Amino acid sequence: MGLMNIKTCPSCKTDKPLSEYSKKAGRPGNIHYYCKVCKNAKDALWREQNREKINESAKIGRLMRVYGLTQEKYQEMIKGGCDICKRTDVRLSVDHDHACCKPKGKGGHEKTCGKCVRGILCQNCNAALGAFRDDTELIAKAIKYLETR
Repeated sequence: MGLMNIKTCPSCKTDKPLSEYSKKAGRPGNIHYYCKVCKNAKDALWREQNREKINESAKIGRLMRVYGLTQEKYQEMIKGGCDICKRTDVRLSVDHDHACCKPKGKGGHEKTCGKCVRGILCQNCNAALGAFRDDTELIAKAIKYLETR
């Protein structure tokens, strides 16, 4: 094997064949700076150290992709907490009208028209509406039941 087919990884300081490096456009020889083993280890460490950042970025991307909400609009919506119970100390979710668009895909969400978004709910209130299948008559009967018992 000639010297042209070998590269020293600056991380592990080991001479390795070019087949041990990922391809990367824009780099000299279109070869990544670090060998695959070191690059994978560095990437895993970065993901571990930046898990919150990654999760937040994924959440923001999902809000835009599924509901058409910008991060600013979402932040504005959650300021008051759950639209029903007003709790702010719990995880809040976007509530949308399932009858408007029929989102499909993994987890039941692909994309809504954006007009379906009704507000922000905590998990308890969201589950309660789901249990009543968004049926206002059924909810009214439940309220009457509670008031008379």
